Amino acid sequence: MGRSSRRRALVISCVVAGLLAATAPAVYAQDENEITDVAIVASTVDVHEGVASITYSVHCTIDAPLLRIRSVLTQRDASATVPRETSCSVGQTIQVTLEYGRQQGVFRPGPATIDGFVQVLLAGDVDDIPVDRVLLRPVQAGG
Repeated sequence: MGRSSRRRALVISCVVAGLLAATAPAVYAQDENEITDVAIVASTVDVHEGVASITYSVHCTIDAPLLRIRSVLTQRDASATVPRETSCSVGQTIQVTLEYGRQQGVFRPGPATIDGFVQVLLAGDVDDIPVDRVLLRPVQAGG
């Protein structure tokens, strides 16, 4: 191997090593979960008002100044879409209650379907709500 071939191989090796070093943090950042443990901890319905309430739990592994929860709750002839923005600090597990109602139909006690997501805005992590069915349990107004 001549002197110029060794020099070229050394330059190529240095360039490849530099590119790998530059892209490694970006690949690692994409694999990190900014939010974890998305769960539904309560699902109720006010039997007098026909308004359902779903309480979500979310754990933040970063400071998330803008956290969005958006979901659609559907039951028989009732349906409601609710978006909500909140915030969460690193290491914090928050609970957020969304109220569904007064859009289309009246919610009643019993099974309902749910579809939605929790998203860290500006960072990009999006987690689906981990269940697709809930059981709405009756509560009295103010209960």
